[in-house]
Amino acid sequence: MKLNLLAGAWLIGTCMIATCAYAATPEEDEAKVRASVKANLGKATVTLLDAMKAATTKIPGSHPVESGFEVDKDQLFFYIEVISGIKHQDVVIDAKSGKVLSVDDTEDEDAEEKKIEEAATKAKITMKQAVEIAQKQVPRGKPFEAIADMDGPTLVYLVSVLTSDKFVAVLIDANSGKVLGVEESK
Repeated sequence: MKLNLLAGAWLIGTCMIATCAYAATPEEDEAKVRASVKANLGKATVTLLDAMKAATTKIPGSHPVESGFEVDKDQLFFYIEVISGIKHQDVVIDAKSGKVLSVDDTEDEDAEEKKIEEAATKAKITMKQAVEIAQKQVPRGKPFEAIADMDGPTLVYLVSVLTSDKFVAVLIDANSGKVLGVEESK
């Protein structure tokens, strides 16, 4: 179950993190996203943790619940979805300067996704802590995405990390901080 969730969340997550040209299959979409991340993440001078800090500084009292690295033409940025109270907002951070580019209300989320994200704001382990745990698990990697999800009844974080030659997905229990699974792919 955990590895299926890990693989499924990896595919969903990587398809969310970059704007890609239309491809015929999800596998082709995923390949394009991975190529874009590999080609551009090294150009970012801001880390995912730096971007989360910038977002929570911009919106005091907020909690990151989803984040990712995106490329749009020549612009590199991190999007950080935060929740403050009951308000969901997307904060876009320039991945080279760390400046906040925009803050918008999150739109088009279904009720289940909102429920999972709101549960993440109450978890013992924050998304920032989950990214730190993933960095310890993959010390030479660079985290570029983190999402909250459910593995059966367990709230988890999936943190995606890029090393010099592979992608690593780290599944972390949001209440204990325990690493539930690690999956590597090229």
